[in-house]
Amino acid sequence: MKALSAPVRFGAWMVVSCVCFAAIMGMVRYLAEAHSMNVWIIAFWRNLASIVVFLPWFLRVGAGPALKSPHHGKLFSRAFFMNASSTAMYFAAALMPVAEATALSFTTPLFCVILAVIFLHERVGPRRLIGLAVGMIGVVVILRPGTAVFDPAAGLPLLSALAFGGVLIIGRFLAAHESPEKIAVFVGLYSIPISLIPALFYWEWPSGITWLWLLALGAAAALNMYALSRGLKIGEATQTIPWDFVRLPFVALVGYLWFAQTPSLWTWIGAGIIFSSVLFVTWREARIAARARPALSPAAD
Repeated sequence: MKALSAPVRFGAWMVVSCVCFAAIMGMVRYLAEAHSMNVWIIAFWRNLASIVVFLPWFLRVGAGPALKSPHHGKLFSRAFFMNASSTAMYFAAALMPVAEATALSFTTPLFCVILAVIFLHERVGPRRLIGLAVGMIGVVVILRPGTAVFDPAAGLPLLSALAFGGVLIIGRFLAAHESPEKIAVFVGLYSIPISLIPALFYWEWPSGITWLWLLALGAAAALNMYALSRGLKIGEATQTIPWDFVRLPFVALVGYLWFAQTPSLWTWIGAGIIFSSVLFVTWREARIAARARPALSPAAD
């Protein structure tokens, strides 16, 4: 893949991540519905299985180099946010149509802007405010509160999107300092105790073919994280946003073929509105950053 241009390689890794995400949503829904597995337990076994997938790399590199890192705090933080995001999304996949849950998860960049205002005290201009307002209109279009189709579980993918903002921000830093394999392994290692504690309250041992489904889920989750890390090594975090929308048709296909779920027209319209607002906010961020760079450059003095 190195022979290909950077944009093509970046796009290829993003498509791999999107396909893995769709597979994860389908398998979580299937395990919760057909095998009556609790979502906390699914999350724990997914984390454990993802570590098994990376065992060959772990053995090849060796325990010392594999576990050595000066960034354990950030690796743990990413694992925490990743678990919060994925578990909320798993509950959403089990309780509502998978395409609708995915569409609502596109709000991640909007939440990033809001969090930057709250915690980093960034200034928000009128154009960014308009972008945020339009994005929230898209959320309302999908949710349609006050109607018979309103689903209270829709708050779960919004919570997932909020937590995934932390995953992206920390992931960009780690991608510049650690290998994608090490990031994926540490996220899995730290995620095991994080997810085990709530899983113990609902504990049941898997049986039969359920083990194979859990292993497949772990493999898809590990490949998803690996592909995202590889993509972030090539491009900026903001470049993932247009590709993020590719998740929706893949998830919609999984929902249709596996669970006979057909996304409503409102889901597609709302997703389009959210996606348009995200692109606008991202474009504004790029413009602001481009204007700031010459001012900070010694050549501009």
